[in-house]
Amino acid sequence: MSNDLANDLATKVWQSKIPLRLSLHDRADATPLYLLHPRGAPLAAIAGRLRRHFRRHLENQTDDESPRPYAPSLADSQYFSPLGSEAWAEADEENDDDEPALWFQLHDAVVRWDIPLGAALDALGRPTPLPIDVTLHIGRPPPNIAALDASDDGFRAFVHSLKQAAHLERGTARAVLTLALARQRALYAACGAGDLSSYEDLEDVEPKRVPCRVFVDGCSTWTQLPFAACNEHGAPATVGEALGPCVRRALSIHDVRGATAVCHGVELPWDCALVDAWRALRCGDHFLYVAVRRLA
Repeated sequence: MSNDLANDLATKVWQSKIPLRLSLHDRADATPLYLLHPRGAPLAAIAGRLRRHFRRHLENQTDDESPRPYAPSLADSQYFSPLGSEAWAEADEENDDDEPALWFQLHDAVVRWDIPLGAALDALGRPTPLPIDVTLHIGRPPPNIAALDASDDGFRAFVHSLKQAAHLERGTARAVLTLALARQRALYAACGAGDLSSYEDLEDVEPKRVPCRVFVDGCSTWTQLPFAACNEHGAPATVGEALGPCVRRALSIHDVRGATAVCHGVELPWDCALVDAWRALRCGDHFLYVAVRRLA
């Protein structure tokens, strides 16, 4: 794939937007929020806007005293702090601990807020009319569902993903760990706005491994393996060669052609070079998100 074609595809992906109608659960009197959300931005990026839009309804909510569920907010762990305890303390000063928790649902399925929305919808794989109706829930979610508590939850999740991706593609996360906090926030802000022109990417390298997250058959939890950039003959591995063992095992099939791979809402050819697909179609956190399912 030529650099020009890869750049054109990347530009189209970043400019792609998803029409949403966000409604407050069990509040018919609440006016829905309509917006065009960048495909590569997580729902966490609009948490502040949602809280402002539904403010008068949120103020009527009373916090219950029930114990926290098994799956806590990402904000509860210093593991997600981008630059250690000092940056964590700075972020905590900016957050409002009194803000209610948020989580999202499409029909009966939970929509992840910590990954690009396009990837979350591809993972669910459910055709739905436009605009896409997403239900916003206020308060503690059921067990094993992470809540969007603090305003920085999305940023912390983004930096953590970027560190994981950098380690896979470079063998070390140093390229992210040494970024100034302001630069990390600028990267996240560019992703949230779908603004490729202001996204100052990491220095380009030939990847040792290709950062991919694979969702299988409607599951919102991904499989993340060290997918090889080259096949056993030293040539660039195709999507089918690299993801094949994972896909065949997960779907109990003998040939990947018995399944379809979807990336950014369109089918990803199995014979496409994985590195080419990653360079052109990766999200701002440097992961290529692929949803696979059996052919009907």
